Amino acid sequence: MTKSINKYTQGICDELYQMIFSGEVVYEVREKLKNVTVELEAGDINIEEFDHAAVIAHKYGQLIYDYFLIALHRQGLTVINSHPDIKPQRMFRCDCCGRVYHYADSTFFIGNYFNEFTVRFAYGSPFDESIISFTLCEICLFNLIRQFKHQPIDDNGQNMVKEFDKYRKDYYQELENLEKE
Repeated sequence: MTKSINKYTQGICDELYQMIFSGEVVYEVREKLKNVTVELEAGDINIEEFDHAAVIAHKYGQLIYDYFLIALHRQGLTVINSHPDIKPQRMFRCDCCGRVYHYADSTFFIGNYFNEFTVRFAYGSPFDESIISFTLCEICLFNLIRQFKHQPIDDNGQNMVKEFDKYRKDYYQELENLEKE
């Protein structure tokens, strides 16, 4: 009999399947990642248990656990807990400045000001086939883009940095006031 899984675990499984079937995951580890996903769905690995990281890393290796962390991150979840009784909480964190927004059932859309990026290093790079994932708040994103020699233009022909500067005072005050880790 299959154990029921919570919506957080199902979201992570859905994300892992998306990574597998989209080709984002290198061929050599797809089967192992499928096995982790099956175990998560079956309830054999409980992400609310304190040692879920050790279980995945020990049984399947660090690379598989790294993919698991990417899926976790894409679902807006932090490293799940420090105590088995704590429920997963959606959280957004800028990996550059450390701004943190803990999502509560609210009407604010501050979480939408955090953008996730995934970089897959190409063949020939010393980081060949490595994947990193990180999140930037829009303030840090535009501070980064501001340094570009060729700044991006949106689909309406607008310079995004100039548009950001125009809207910053009115739209980003709550983001600017968030605590930093």
